Amino acid sequence: MRASGLLIWAWFVAATVGGCAADATARRGAEPAAGTTRPTTRRTAPARVELTDVPLEGAPSDAPITVQRARFPRGSSLRLTDTTTHETVLVVLEGTLAVAPVLAGGHDARVPLTAGAAIRVPAGTPEADVSAMDAADVRALIARVRCGDHQDAPCRPGQPGSARGQTSSVETTRELVLAGGSLRVHIVFPSTAGERTGLSLERFAATAGAAVPRHVHETSAEILVIEAGAGTMHLGDREIAVRPGMGIYVPANTPHDFACTEALLAWQLYGPSGPEMRFRAAAEAQ
Repeated sequence: MRASGLLIWAWFVAATVGGCAADATARRGAEPAAGTTRPTTRRTAPARVELTDVPLEGAPSDAPITVQRARFPRGSSLRLTDTTTHETVLVVLEGTLAVAPVLAGGHDARVPLTAGAAIRVPAGTPEADVSAMDAADVRALIARVRCGDHQDAPCRPGQPGSARGQTSSVETTRELVLAGGSLRVHIVFPSTAGERTGLSLERFAATAGAAVPRHVHETSAEILVIEAGAGTMHLGDREIAVRPGMGIYVPANTPHDFACTEALLAWQLYGPSGPEMRFRAAAEAQ
């Protein structure tokens, strides 16, 4: 019996030691060889939207309206914030953006915006995202106006969730032909039902030699963002050389005029809206 017990004990020890050795060998086989490094998984940081301020000639230091150019790389998105204190207008210049339903009037799914399409996000709209849909970069223009409770404020603050965004585009709006065809305007976002909003949006085109006579907008500021062309603007007592890429801010009640020396294409905003309706009245009167 004692001999049998010793044999069983010897077998148990051999089996245990052999199993541990096998496990150690297996673990060594899974580890990198000496002098090598273990492979790592590299996480790619999400693409970020590049925002660049558009300097606005003539803007006062406390101007309530700002404009930025946005570049959306593939896979990037931008959250529109401060939506209770600001109204925002975004227009796509190149490519396609996907817009959250709440920013596009409450659709059931994200809405695509192609070049020339825009959203207006009134104060009180819930925060939401816009994101790039194209493989190539998407370019957009973003204008924001600060709302306030004082009488001269271009818009009023909104309670969270009290508003919804809306969409429009150059393609779906009527082209207004003025001055014998030398001026052509699309009112993308006009005043709504006769009520002024924080911002209007127009695409403005003029032929070489076209001119806009001296005039004022008593209670609205005007912003022009020049995409192409050249000319001269008189802003109060100043003369401004107009060139592609620049922005111009015309404060309310400031006399100004404009003459094109090259065919011009620009985006125009009024804050608050209202003066853009004169284009429609003039076109209908012709």
